[in-house]
Amino acid sequence: MSEQKEIQSDGSESSTDPEMYFEHLLFPNYIRQQDTVPMDNEVWKQLPHSLVESLLSRLPLCERVPLRPVCKSWSQADGASGNFRGDADLQALPVMVGDSSLSIYNVRKNIWNQKSMRDVYLNDVVSAFESSGGLILALTLHSAKLLVVHNPITRKSRYLLPPKSFMVPLERERIMSSWNLVAPRARYLHDLALNYDGLTGLYRGMIGLVCDEERCKYHIIMACTKGDFDNVTHLYNSVTGEWSHGGQIPAGISFWYGGDNRIVCNGSLYCLVKGRFGHEGDPCCSLAKYDLSSNEWIVWPVPDFREGFYPFLVEHGKRVIFITQSPGGDSLHFYAINEDECWSRNSWKLIARMPKSLWSEFKTKADPLFTRCAGQKNLIYFTGRKRKGSGVVALVIDPTRGLYHWLPHLADDHLVFQLRVYKPSLMPV
Repeated sequence: MSEQKEIQSDGSESSTDPEMYFEHLLFPNYIRQQDTVPMDNEVWKQLPHSLVESLLSRLPLCERVPLRPVCKSWSQADGASGNFRGDADLQALPVMVGDSSLSIYNVRKNIWNQKSMRDVYLNDVVSAFESSGGLILALTLHSAKLLVVHNPITRKSRYLLPPKSFMVPLERERIMSSWNLVAPRARYLHDLALNYDGLTGLYRGMIGLVCDEERCKYHIIMACTKGDFDNVTHLYNSVTGEWSHGGQIPAGISFWYGGDNRIVCNGSLYCLVKGRFGHEGDPCCSLAKYDLSSNEWIVWPVPDFREGFYPFLVEHGKRVIFITQSPGGDSLHFYAINEDECWSRNSWKLIARMPKSLWSEFKTKADPLFTRCAGQKNLIYFTGRKRKGSGVVALVIDPTRGLYHWLPHLADDHLVFQLRVYKPSLMPV
């Protein structure tokens, strides 16, 4: 990039190089305004392409992603020929989260970059890691300030304490048909996020982050169905800086995988739950939505899925997508929901099928029981623990256009327990 010069009234030269302009004028100005009147987030979209490239290359969490320089088509997976050339939008990045590390895919070098949690100003160990609207939310294990909201671009952070009702002594636990009388201890936030019920195989707690980039604000949603939390949803509003009570959690539900299958779509939080719903009252998997505009939970049944396979929930093209194996287990089916059709499986429409050969190849390389899935915009990422040796297999697909691409393997798998996506933004904390 050639640098241009202009002469100021005092005779000195000033640089009009866009990168210098952003670093020395626009970016500091944004940082100064962030705590008062946030600058319009559209500024990010208006920056020159070369400037975005340069800036993102130096940030700890971000990379410029030229989406799939060459990507195979569904038909090619079934033996036909043909290549598709992808677009070059600023996409959400796949991030594998471990106990003390982040693994971020670098398209330019076609490798996974290993990052430390300290690169994004977090403690080395976290029990949960969320991403929405350019912000990350983490629950740290070694800090009195347990909730951390951080923007890796502006390098601004906000530390929060959980609601008071979450800091209560643990109830006495029944062990071996007798009461184990132990001294009460404070319940820490990670106890909630990972509170596993061995009888049902479900989790009691769920935590989510919902960002409104147009209004430059966000909400943290915390819900727990354990007895002493009276099934109330807790909401944090970044504008008021206060916690409040939201809608009542539907009775009798638990969050599947601790809400690990949770997404943000069109300003609402979605997750998979299990409980007794419907006219027959049978235990079933359902889709739960927390609507911030009405402050209430809404529940839908999900399409029938094959037992023994854990379904996935992703955001794709601003739609909620439910992914499950076909009845024969030889393919993946992608369903999109029509929220106008309540309490009916007819509200789901089958929009795509993964070719049998591609799903078979994935299952040959990776164990489906240890597969993770995340999506945003037009990409959906799959990762799975390798069947042979140590490592993680990674696949990216676009089911709408029928495209896919194998990413390089990740060497280590023992530190990877979550898969998230991150999209750069100037969202204030």
